[in-house]
Parts: sequence; structure tokens; C-alpha cells
Amino acid sequence: MEEMKEKKSGNAVKIIIPIVVGIVMVLILLAVAVATRNLGKNPRKTLANAVDKTFSMSGDAIEEAWQMDGYTDMFKDEQMHIDADIDFSGLGTMEIRIDKDKERYGMLMGVGYYGVSIIEANLYIDEEEMRLGIPEVTDDVFYVNFATFNEDIETFIENYDIDDDLADELRALGEELQNMDAKGNARGNGKGDSQNDEALTEAFEQLVDAAYDLYAKAEITEADSKDLMVNGRKRSCMGYVVTIDDTKIAEYFRTYKEIYENNEAFRNYLNQVMIATTGNEAEYDLILEAFDILSDACLEAGDLQIYCYIYDDVLAQIYFENGDMFFEWNICGGNFPLENMDLTVAYGSEEFVIKRSGSLDGSDYEAEYQISVDDEELIFTAECDKESGDFRFELEEEYYFSMLLEGNIEKTVHGSEYTITIDTFKVNDREILYGDITVSNECGEIEVPEGDLHNVLEMTEDDWYDILGEISYYLY
Repeated sequence: MEEMKEKKSGNAVKIIIPIVVGIVMVLILLAVAVATRNLGKNPRKTLANAVDKTFSMSGDAIEEAWQMDGYTDMFKDEQMHIDADIDFSGLGTMEIRIDKDKERYGMLMGVGYYGVSIIEANLYIDEEEMRLGIPEVTDDVFYVNFATFNEDIETFIENYDIDDDLADELRALGEELQNMDAKGNARGNGKGDSQNDEALTEAFEQLVDAAYDLYAKAEITEADSKDLMVNGRKRSCMGYVVTIDDTKIAEYFRTYKEIYENNEAFRNYLNQVMIATTGNEAEYDLILEAFDILSDACLEAGDLQIYCYIYDDVLAQIYFENGDMFFEWNICGGNFPLENMDLTVAYGSEEFVIKRSGSLDGSDYEAEYQISVDDEELIFTAECDKESGDFRFELEEEYYFSMLLEGNIEKTVHGSEYTITIDTFKVNDREILYGDITVSNECGEIEVPEGDLHNVLEMTEDDWYDILGEISYYLY
């Protein structure tokens, strides 16, 4: 029993780092909120203004480098049209047209080989159903009814004698599909996506208020200056110490835990973040245990002292070490504050490191990210020419994987349409595809597949054999 407890605790520790990263970043960004609330103490306001300037200058510079100004509100009316013409390096071609408005989604796809059309498909999704038609092949149209999905999935599980584990996964997928609208947003249990949005907004407001309260009650004092590398030289940087009471930090984590327990929208959001950062969905009990471990660790470690250093009114370093937790963010500057930086977050033996380096030479812009987790390294490089629109993205995982994307972005209609030309897309040095993609904010006609409707979740094996036989005959 003791061994099982130790194993469970170990698993909880492994998921702490992403939580710590998120919480620490919230605490850092709080200074921006503090600045807008006009707190009167000079050290507090100086620090808040430095955070604000660091991120605003960097955001403006990156937006200018990629020359995407004017496209920020491109889809504010929730209208979109995409045309894509893709060649799969001799294996065939694919033409795709996607149209979306506020309530519906439609996609027409055609697959060909050396100029000969092989098959066409028409996908349609709205609040009530999803339809798929293959017009040149069959008059049958396959659909899923979101309103009756729970009953239909049980019929499917029974018809095909699905094992319990897979059945549970299908039910979970069904719940997710039912809670998504045609735009990929949560429906809010059939009442539109506003309910889910409101719950998620409320959770973030509670977190921001709790973190603001934590920061507002912290003691901020001046510290000795420190020599740090900024803009290519050692600079003497002004120092500040933010001292936060350990009981307040523990209370913050308990608030975080309560929100996770009681707010389903936030719980789903955080789970998606966990999947993105770790590749695995976190177990509910382990997340709760992680918050308990963090709360206990904060109380054991005592008050938290965060050291912040500023040069030329922008951040140069944020650092703290408290018990098993370690955080160091060096902001080394360049053309803008965050152009060159390195961030290290550690909890015990677990360590996460990200380094960013960048350069801007005339119209040529380049940025490289190195991400290290448990001695595994991932390198991402982005290059673009601001004048010509040429770009190059490269992703490399040491020894195992590489990916290369090269092409051009042309602003065909400024603010409302652009065309992406893919010269090559390679995986592990093998070319996968090339082609053109045009994106605009004017939705075209959305076609609804019509024909003999078949609920795919109610179809038997014989039904499938008949239809697949018809499709095979056509292809032959």
C-alpha cells in the first residue's frame, strides 16, 4: 500500500512543472494589471511598467517582422473561405474548398491523379448534424445526429460488440462532439457556446483576482543592482525583491484547486493544456494531488522572494529559488526585449528549458527556439523576408525527427485575403507535398449533401459491405 502511494505521488510530481510554469507566468504578468490599477508605491509601479513595456515592445516588433498588421481582425465577422490546391509529390493531387459562417461549416474535397478525378467528397456540419456525401460515387449520404448521439453510440457499441475500454472512449468522443459547434467552439450543453465561455471567463477572473491579491499584498523593496547581459553587453541592472507570504501562496494554490474542482469549463481547458505540454491527459485525482503537493511545499519552503532586475525600463531577469522549485528567466534583448532570452523552470530533478535567439537584418528576420525537457531537445527555426514574403520553418528533434516547410505569403487583398505558396513540405528529408492555399474572410456557398440518408452509428456490417462494394466498383 505504501509503495502504491509513493508511485502515485511520483506521478503527481511529474505533472507539476506545467502547472508551475502557468502559475509563475500569471504572477509575472500581474504586474501589467497592477500598473493599470495605479498602485501608488514607486517600486511596485516601476516593476509593473517594466513588465508592460517588455511585452508591448516585443509584441509590436514581432508583428512588424511578420508584416501581419491589418489582419488581426480579419475574421471578426466569423466568415472564412479557404481554397487549397495540393500536390502530394507524384502520389496524387487534392483540391479543397472550405467555407465557414457563424452557424455552418462546409468542405468540398476532390482527389485526383495526373489530371484525372478519382473521388469527390462533401462534408457539412451545423448545430444539429454532420453529413458526408460522395456525389459521383453513390447517392448515399452518411450523417451523425448530435441530438440522438448518446442513444446512437450505444447502438453502435452493441452492433459491433465493442470492448469496454473502447466503448468508454467512444462515449467520451461523443460528449466532445456534442459540446462542439460548427466553428469548433463549445456549445455549453446545448445552450450555445456562451455558457461555456462565461464559465471559463469567470474562472480566469477568479484566478487573476486571487493572483492580483497575492501580488498586491506582497512586499516590494529595492535590491542591490546586478550585472547582466543585455543587448550584447554586461549592464548594471536595478534590482527589486517581491516577497510573498508562504501562507498566501498556499492559499492561492488551494483557490486554483477549488476552481479546477468546481468549474468544468476550466477543468477541460487545463486538461487540454496538459495534453499539449505533456502529450498525455492528466488524471483528475493526480491534478488535485499536485495542487496539494505544491501547497505543502510552499508552506515548508517559507516566504517566496522573487528577484526582478530592470535595465532601460524593461525586464532583464526574473529569478527565484524556493525549496525544490527554481525559476530563472534571462531577457537579453536585441532589436526588442524578448528577441534573445532563456527560461529555466525546475522542480526537484524535473527541468524545463526554453531558449530563444533572434536577429533582424534589413528585411530578413530569423528566430530560433530550443526546448529541452528531461535531456530531450527540440529545435524550431523560423525565417522570413518582410519584403518578399518568403518564409522557412524547420523543426528538428535530436536523432529522431525533422520537418521543413518553405514557401511564400502574398497579401493579395490587404486585411482580408492572403495566399500561401508552399514550395516544399518535407518530413525526415522526404518531400510530402507542395501547393497553394488562399484564405479570405468572405464565406462562399455552403452545399448540403442530399441523397439517401444513413445514420452511420446505426448501420450494420451488411449495410457497410453493400456501400463499400458500390464504392469499390466505381473506383475499379
